[in-house]
Amino acid sequence: MSAYASVDRLARAGARADELEGELLDLWSSRSDGSLTVFKHGSATYLFELAAGDVPDRTLACVGVPPQTVDRRDVSYQAGFPLAQAGRPVDRGHLMPHSGGGLFGPNIFRQDRALNRGLSRDGQRYRDTERKAVEQQAMYFASLRYADATDHAAVVETGTINVEGVSVRAYRNRFDATAFASYPPPAEHDAAGHAVLKTLTAAQLGDVGEEVVRIHLETLGVRIVAVGDSHITRNEGRQDLDLVVLIDGELTVVEVKTRYLARLAGTLTRAGNLRRPQLSARGSTRQGSAKYNADRLTSILDVDGLAATRTYIVDLQAGLLQWFPVDASGRLQAPPEPPSSCADVLSEAIEVIRAAGRL
Repeated sequence: MSAYASVDRLARAGARADELEGELLDLWSSRSDGSLTVFKHGSATYLFELAAGDVPDRTLACVGVPPQTVDRRDVSYQAGFPLAQAGRPVDRGHLMPHSGGGLFGPNIFRQDRALNRGLSRDGQRYRDTERKAVEQQAMYFASLRYADATDHAAVVETGTINVEGVSVRAYRNRFDATAFASYPPPAEHDAAGHAVLKTLTAAQLGDVGEEVVRIHLETLGVRIVAVGDSHITRNEGRQDLDLVVLIDGELTVVEVKTRYLARLAGTLTRAGNLRRPQLSARGSTRQGSAKYNADRLTSILDVDGLAATRTYIVDLQAGLLQWFPVDASGRLQAPPEPPSSCADVLSEAIEVIRAAGRL
């Protein structure tokens, strides 16, 4: 917010739209050493950096007020925008949203798919800012921050301006080493982990939760026998076991449920426990039941008898985990222990998933 302090003061003082726009353009221009041009395109004014040396033409920012009505989206034009896929999936994103009068050309940029589609917590906030700006016809702006001589932005800033001032938030758009070196997450250990969590989809959060439990169990001296992989092809659509471990010499199946995006994330029961997770059911077979486990264990081990079952709930909002025994029918029992902190292993878990190429 400090970078936009001068704009905030002008907005609170009742400055005109053209004065606010001019202040924003000055701010964004100060971030570039290139040759810049300013032009109007659709509902917004754009700041554009012209190609020079290894740096291609690229949009730096835009600002405008969403109109009451917009034309239909030109899908054929958008589909023709070049889109190199490498690493995390990306979309052809709109810097000024189409619902806010944004057109194509300089308004299109390579955008992280989870961010563009609202699939992560950051993505939900990003979409919510766009929606409120359009609904309220508030002045809306977006700025792209680059980490190298490419047109693939590392960070996207979006914000709105009204008589109460400026509201702005930055979102990570690239997740490679170069982008992280130029725009690192917060230095604090816990804050750094949560800065990454906000960018992840539900599936990626599930991967982190499973890794948190694996690391937690290993620190307790538990032997890991087998680890599931959420990214492998399912056998006839069958869900695989998350972890198989030995606890005090007893073979134990561990199911992991991760909570972060859900409404109940970060909340506890009156007894101070994490809220019970839901185990799925396929026909008459419940996840975690003796039959469910036996069908899957045979593909991993030569098992004689039944395995015990635990379900861990990992609440990444609260930074806590807790386990619940599961009976032979697949029903959760009361937790025998209070929740434990998992904040100290979160960053390690994230790094393991990142190294595996799954972030």
